[in-house]
Amino acid sequence: MADAVLGLATGRDTLPSFERFTMNFNPAEMLQLFRKHQRLLLWCVGTTTTLALLAAVFKPSVWCARQGLIVRDEVVGDINRFGRFESTDAMQTAQETILEIARHKSVVEEALRDVGPTRGKRKKDWPRTSDIEAVQDAVSIAAPKGAQFGRTEVIYLVVKAGAPERAVALNTAVCDHLEKRLQEVRNEKYRSITAELVKTVAVAQDELDKATARVQALERTVGANLPELRNMIDNSSGDGPLGRSLNEIMNELRQLRSSYTTQKQQREMIHLAQRDPDELLATPNQLLESQPALRRLKEG
Repeated sequence: MADAVLGLATGRDTLPSFERFTMNFNPAEMLQLFRKHQRLLLWCVGTTTTLALLAAVFKPSVWCARQGLIVRDEVVGDINRFGRFESTDAMQTAQETILEIARHKSVVEEALRDVGPTRGKRKKDWPRTSDIEAVQDAVSIAAPKGAQFGRTEVIYLVVKAGAPERAVALNTAVCDHLEKRLQEVRNEKYRSITAELVKTVAVAQDELDKATARVQALERTVGANLPELRNMIDNSSGDGPLGRSLNEIMNELRQLRSSYTTQKQQREMIHLAQRDPDELLATPNQLLESQPALRRLKEG
């Protein structure tokens, strides 16, 4: 090491040399070292022990109060699901929302007002902002043992405090105001859904009024036959005058179609007989009755 310092001071390019150091454990040397620095070691041990005892004595105790909650989907859930969530992501989102509402300033502030201040704090300015923030940090949501958060409908609301009675009181107060706040959120969602449904009904009613107006305008164009037309729509038998006229027209139309088909067939047979006289022998009686000249020609 001295060579290295000398070389650095004089500007020579010399590098420090390192030797391998090995440590051999010798009980006699260790005992001699302990006797030599006995007072220092005892002072260190005593000081460390004293500080640990003071920390254990004066460190404030922390107590946790747990309250089990069951999370159900009751806002816009389908009745066939019986309050179950559509997916685990939806359930996890709902539980995270519960945690945010439980830590909300208004919920924590009302809970602190119900419980009251601890000893030594004035009630005049209770609760202060620092008190609210401290309780917000002490409120948490935990899953049951062995379960993952967001994977089960059962969760625990955990509140920490310096005394067991205060932890229980804060937990109860936070749960009460959490339930009220969740009810307000549900009511707000219900009002929003109701407003949307009312708007949808108004749009449907407007469309219905327009359609009714068009139907009424069409009915006015029908005139005196409107009752008969409605009767035909309601009763397919057609017992009214208009219905009977319609039935007669349909019957005549069927007869004309049948007559047209028959005459068309007879015309084709006449053309065949014209090209081949032997076909005249196979002429049906219906054609011969309608054409007396063909009958006389066939009979010779």
